[in-house]
Amino acid sequence: MKKLMKIVCVCLTALMLFSCNQTGDPTPSDDMKNYKGLYYTRTFTKEGYQNPANIFKPLPIVNNAGGEYIVELAEDYGYGGIVTNIPFSDRNYLHNEEAVEMFMESVQYAVENGMRLWLYDENGYPSGTAGGKVTEDYPEYEAQGLVVQKHAATKGKKLTVEVPYKHVLLSATFYPTAGGNALYSGGTDISASLTSGKLEYTPTANGEVVCRYRKNYFEGTHATGNWYAIRKQLDMLNKDASDAFIESTYERYYDLVGEYFGDEIEAFFTDEPAMAGMYFDPPPFRVTVEDEPDENIPLLPTANYTWDMEEYFRQTRGYSLLDNAVYLFEGDSEVAQRVRWDFYKTLTELKSNNFEGNIAEWCAEHGVAFSGHFFDEENLYDHPYFNGNIMRSLSKQQIPGVDFLSNNMSVAVGWAAVTPKLASSAAHFNGENRVFVEISNDYDSNKADVYGKINTAALLYACGINEFCSYFRIFGSSSMEAHEHQLFSSSLGRMGYLLKGGVQTSKTALYYPAESLFVNAIIPENGRKDSINSTMHAISTNFTQIAKTMLTNQIGYEIFDSTNLTLSEVKDGHLVTPSGMQFKNIVVPTAYALEEGVAEKLIEAAEGGVNVVLQNVDNVLASSAQYQGTLNNLLASLKNKATVASAIDGILDAVKSFNTEGVTLLSKNATVIASEFAFKGDNKSYIFVNTTGAKQTVNAKIHSVGTKYKMWGVATEEVKAISANTDGEYSTIGVTIPANQAVIITVE
Repeated sequence: MKKLMKIVCVCLTALMLFSCNQTGDPTPSDDMKNYKGLYYTRTFTKEGYQNPANIFKPLPIVNNAGGEYIVELAEDYGYGGIVTNIPFSDRNYLHNEEAVEMFMESVQYAVENGMRLWLYDENGYPSGTAGGKVTEDYPEYEAQGLVVQKHAATKGKKLTVEVPYKHVLLSATFYPTAGGNALYSGGTDISASLTSGKLEYTPTANGEVVCRYRKNYFEGTHATGNWYAIRKQLDMLNKDASDAFIESTYERYYDLVGEYFGDEIEAFFTDEPAMAGMYFDPPPFRVTVEDEPDENIPLLPTANYTWDMEEYFRQTRGYSLLDNAVYLFEGDSEVAQRVRWDFYKTLTELKSNNFEGNIAEWCAEHGVAFSGHFFDEENLYDHPYFNGNIMRSLSKQQIPGVDFLSNNMSVAVGWAAVTPKLASSAAHFNGENRVFVEISNDYDSNKADVYGKINTAALLYACGINEFCSYFRIFGSSSMEAHEHQLFSSSLGRMGYLLKGGVQTSKTALYYPAESLFVNAIIPENGRKDSINSTMHAISTNFTQIAKTMLTNQIGYEIFDSTNLTLSEVKDGHLVTPSGMQFKNIVVPTAYALEEGVAEKLIEAAEGGVNVVLQNVDNVLASSAQYQGTLNNLLASLKNKATVASAIDGILDAVKSFNTEGVTLLSKNATVIASEFAFKGDNKSYIFVNTTGAKQTVNAKIHSVGTKYKMWGVATEEVKAISANTDGEYSTIGVTIPANQAVIITVE
């Protein structure tokens, strides 16, 4: 369950423009100001490090308070600005005069004092309804679900089926039985047999009646299992619905403070948008009930749906979804798997285009960036049900991001190996530098001290995050004292000063197995999230273990889905993205299915000098029966050109032999996370994160030779010159890292 202990506030993640100047640093370029570019030119001074500018500092989230005082408090605590919104009240909160006045006072004070601003786009989470106003005014924009029921039918015996309460019959079909199994083709449409809420039909042969229903998908979902408020959620697949959300919220803020868009106001953040997905338990405490659930509605297994989905599915996939909808809930045949594949691909297209893409387009037209993070992003097995291919949603945002709700390193390292890398990979592929996180410790029963909070941020920096929004509150039930806030904000500012504008050196592309998830994403018999099948869990666990193994062995990697892979070129022994990043390795985890074009690109890469590592590509499903033979032949050929390594240690060994850049620890140490960041020109930064409670000393080989080597303390202002042994293109340095802290080495 997401958002543990999240009461009033919702996650807004802050991402900062490189638009301010710091004494001793060059003025940031117009490209930085306009959210363009991947690598930036940076030089570092002790003065700039000890007094980092606001562009390098985190922003606290302030949802339910406003006025000059709150911005001044953030300023006193050393933050770079705030994330804010019109304070919450009722469903008309965006037009509450007193709340609007408080908001305007906050904005004006921030503008006058050079503080940065982000705007949060919802009253609570998930985003999409303007605190319930959109779904109240437009009930047709509420999330929709598809229910399928089967009924045995006996020759000559009347079958009576009652339409479930608050469900609408879309179609009903009788299928004759052959060999004891219903064949879901060539059936007879019996929808006209519906009278007064009952379907009555007398078959002329033994068979099965399949009924498909549409319903408002609210009861039992994360909309009622929400930790903020029980409220209906938006139909994320419907462009008209997101248009209404934009009009209610984004246009409202533009009317109020649009003059500051693109300068002082940098971005909007959308919080945890998701399809209804599956059923949840309610939270263990009482939350505000804004929309009363109807307890009489049966919680039947349900798939995500929207009003025109059947028409869209026919147009894009070439056949009827409704006729084949049984396979969303059962079946392991190739036909069943391909129906699920097409279904989740369709959900991906509709959600990423009609919600994220629609809002991102509006933001681009109005001079601000669109950012945010998505519901249940931590585990791959959740992705199809709530977001489809989450890489497609992230790729629509100008500033992709995640939330990170633990400061417990035993949890944090595993999460950091996946979610930050999904967001940073999406940003980098699109040629963007900025990647953000909403940071808190809501998942932790034992809360870390301020140094643990800082070290978690260091871990996230090492994984590609470079902008931070903090839910460590600055007022009310604050988890930190004033001096701790000041240490937290200054420490993150110092890390930002040394790392922002650079990109982590990554020479390995890790394949995101969206298709494998899609074909296995059967909706459980009870429709519940906690009943997702073991194959989905195995795919998710395997991917996470591969990523974590690379992270803890200092292997820089980016995550590629089929779109990113096929859009890249093979050139001079590397896989090269449109943004210019070059990869020497491609790792493909165990695959159950592969999109057309992937195997062809992998063969091209292997023949072009790229090290392709396959875990298991036996019995891989193709996207169509016609393409299956071709895929089989391609994969048979590929295995002769690639490295096949079923065990994760074997994958690591295969990648290490080609990992000639970045940072390498000369003695194995999986508890130190180390990453190299490259800037325009020859300057580089290296972050070393100690994830343990004991001081550690490591010797590291880095792919850089310079005239100045410096070590910068993250939780201190200490800067000192260090020595290095050089050999050709490499240097060897000794690094001592305090317990639960991080240090950064720069080479100039």
